Amino acid sequence: MAKAPKTITLVDKKLQTAGLKAALKNHGELIKGITVEQKAAEKALAAAKKSADAEIKEAEKAAAAKRKASDAAIAAAQKAYAAAVAKADKSAAAAAKGTEKLTAQLAALEAMPIAAAVKAPAKVLEAA
Repeated sequence: MAKAPKTITLVDKKLQTAGLKAALKNHGELIKGITVEQKAAEKALAAAKKSADAEIKEAEKAAAAKRKASDAAIAAAQKAYAAAVAKADKSAAAAAKGTEKLTAQLAALEAMPIAAAVKAPAKVLEAA
């Protein structure tokens, strides 16, 4: 900016004062515009954060529901497995008893003495 002369006429002073006041007013309006834009950006950021938080909360809720369903499915599968193992154990015990019984019967049969052979009676009448 050029150096202002040390003396100025009244008209020039009024003109320059009016120009500076107008520039100051425009400058103030620009600052207000910047402030309004900044507040609008802050509101948009807050809305985006709120929306993102809501989506995260909804996703966590859905994940919790899936986790609960998965846990229930696992519990049901474990219960079915335990029942199958118990049934298999019962069947194995019954099969072992059956094997013991058959083995005992076979041992008893093998230990049984064999009776002497009985001869058939002689034919009394021979065919004529």
